[in-house]
Amino acid sequence: MNALSKEDFESVEVTDEITRLHEEDTTENLYHSCCGGSSDKRLVILLTQVSISIIVLVFSATMLAFSSNHDDKSIYISLISSTISYWLGKNDAERS
Repeated sequence: MNALSKEDFESVEVTDEITRLHEEDTTENLYHSCCGGSSDKRLVILLTQVSISIIVLVFSATMLAFSSNHDDKSIYISLISSTISYWLGKNDAERS
């Protein structure tokens, strides 16, 4: 993990406080909303992936519990295993 140094940031001399407050943020990893808030793009993507994975797992588990057709159960088991393998495989990809 690389630590940030002072040279990584642009050095701009600002003497006026109002000018400093109105400077544009040029950070690439931020989403800005119309309500004035901002959030980290990577956090939004991760929370979306986790939410969709939880929805798929809950749906598949519910359908496994209440489905009477044995042919449908293989679809839901494969959905569960592929969702879990996505998250387990993601950890191995980061190490490489």
